[in-house]
Amino acid sequence: MTSDVLSSLTSAASVAIYLPADPSFPLVAAGLGLYLSLKSKSTSVDIVCPTPMTVAMNRLVGVDQVKTELPGRNLVISFDYVKDAIEKVSYNVENGKFNLLVQPKTGHQPLSADNVGFKLAGSSADLVVLIGNVSVPTDNQNLPTLSLIKNDSRSLAAETAALLQEASLPLDQDIAGNLLQGLADETDRFASATADDFASAANLARHGAVLSQTPVYSAAKTKLDTQVQPSQWTGPKIFRSGDVI
Repeated sequence: MTSDVLSSLTSAASVAIYLPADPSFPLVAAGLGLYLSLKSKSTSVDIVCPTPMTVAMNRLVGVDQVKTELPGRNLVISFDYVKDAIEKVSYNVENGKFNLLVQPKTGHQPLSADNVGFKLAGSSADLVVLIGNVSVPTDNQNLPTLSLIKNDSRSLAAETAALLQEASLPLDQDIAGNLLQGLADETDRFASATADDFASAANLARHGAVLSQTPVYSAAKTKLDTQVQPSQWTGPKIFRSGDVI
């Protein structure tokens, strides 16, 4: 990781973390790990996913903080517009109130208060972090962007843990726990883990992470607890006349 990347992450006053639609468990674990770490150092941070979190994500700390859209910064006032109907737009402050004045041209009806809409728009982030394969939102395309993805030598969880360490960001028990859960799921309970993954798992354990005994299965690796294992197979049951069932 370059010094520019680390500098932008540690110096940003506000960060927006984006997850893709229908994210996998490891993606959410990595995003929440980074979210909690930045929040611990008093950075203003939001984590956004266009689709709601599933029940499977409930074991991750901070999952209730994932929003479906980023809160806006700018107040937008909108109303139906008739061409050449407005003479002047101005404002004043009176008794602590900001007043926006829309003056119609002579011969045109004044603006109706019933047709005025209000909304917040525009990002307040200084830095955008993309978790996995997700595009930069339109409102943030001119902002500095960091993409956090899995590389050839380690999982996404291990990559996130390395980022926190190199950027000297907080790593407490909740953060480490999220990353360890994500690492275990991503590597099929360490069946496909690399040396870097095992090293990262050891470091996360030193920070208090404990691996749940119940694995999280994604849609791509569905398993049933009720599935009969080969060692349990005793052959077909044969019933004869006179047997009590």
